[in-house]
Amino acid sequence: MGNCAKCPVGQYQDTTGQSQCKQCQAGTSPNSDQTQCTCWAGYKSTTGFYPCSVCSVDTYWLNTTHCQACPDEGSTVGVVGATRTSQCYAPCPVGTYSSSGYIDMTCILCPRSFYQDKTGQKKCTPCSDQQSTAGTGSTAVANCTAIEVCRKPRPPGGVLYLIWVY
Repeated sequence: MGNCAKCPVGQYQDTTGQSQCKQCQAGTSPNSDQTQCTCWAGYKSTTGFYPCSVCSVDTYWLNTTHCQACPDEGSTVGVVGATRTSQCYAPCPVGTYSSSGYIDMTCILCPRSFYQDKTGQKKCTPCSDQQSTAGTGSTAVANCTAIEVCRKPRPPGGVLYLIWVY
């Protein structure tokens, strides 16, 4: 009867009496007794063992069998295999936007004459023609108000001045 040897690091054997060990697949590593390959953080399976699949976008790894949706409508902003909830970013609040729509980037106040009434947006909505907002960060179309155009009389040979009143 031969002596049994422990498998080298990174390998396993799930059948007794074998002379060689098996290599774990990508996204896995041997369990403590080196009899199966368990899913790495960021990967899951129904059993926690190979075959594993990566946690999808907008989820984070909870354990070897479960990936959890980001809380509060958060997003991993295109990243798969997130391993902790801190990799989920909150959406930009109303009145703001960012290139991703999330707080992974700085959320910027909507400029004057624009508003944003939804969270998690990549741009602001412009007010209608001849309308503007009183300032930046407007959160509703109701913040867009009519612009009054006042004309100053033009002196003979002078320049016409338009004054916008907000």
